[in-house]
Amino acid sequence: MSQIPEAVRVQIRTQANNQCGYCRSLQKYVLGILEIEHIVPKAAGGTDDEENL
Repeated sequence: MSQIPEAVRVQIRTQANNQCGYCRSLQKYVLGILEIEHIVPKAAGGTDDEENL
């Protein structure tokens, strides 16, 4: 599990307007908490930097 700082999580969710990046559903319509995913997976050398989330 990634240790993404809470401030970065808030920034990413704000930029995404609390919507899923795939289906664009709003968080309030999704039963679980939307996850923040990496563009380049950590296993492939990706980082937790905001630009990669």
